[in-house]
Amino acid sequence: MSKYIPTKLAKSIYDIDYNELYANGKRIILFDLDNTLISYYENRPNDKLIEFGNWLLSIGFKVYVLSNNKGKRINLFMETFPATGSGNLMKKPFAHKVKKFLKNNNINDYNEIIMIGDQLVTDILCANNVGVESILIKSISRESEKLYTIVNRWREPYIVKRIARKNPEYAAQIYEIIKKEKNHG
Repeated sequence: MSKYIPTKLAKSIYDIDYNELYANGKRIILFDLDNTLISYYENRPNDKLIEFGNWLLSIGFKVYVLSNNKGKRINLFMETFPATGSGNLMKKPFAHKVKKFLKNNNINDYNEIIMIGDQLVTDILCANNVGVESILIKSISRESEKLYTIVNRWREPYIVKRIARKNPEYAAQIYEIIKKEKNHG
């Protein structure tokens, strides 16, 4: 079950202390796209998200968006989102394509990477499979999720129950992040 445990938790991408991450040696941010940066209802970043991306780049981060989604969706998003690069059809939680992406982008120091996403079963498991730290955030809109994501969500409470056997306090915090609520993004 340790493969499903995120390094940190946050309510949203805007509630993370990026200055602290940078001070602690993080230089590369790997964002999930769907329900981490935008909901499935959206195709493009809003002004707040564009400003946020520019701010991260100005700090000195390299920002990448990695998605299991098809190229058309991520390419539309990346037309206006300021980032260093992106990858689609990443097959998270499997590590192979993500590691290949990192190698192709000359990213060799995994200690500099933080992966941020909204799902234990894809994003957090992938981060742990790759060997990088992670931050689990609340999904922007659970109502917009596709069937394959809904199936993954059914597994999450069972995973958290198993985590609770060894660390009940952290499991309770994880549950607060993954529990279904109305849209908050």
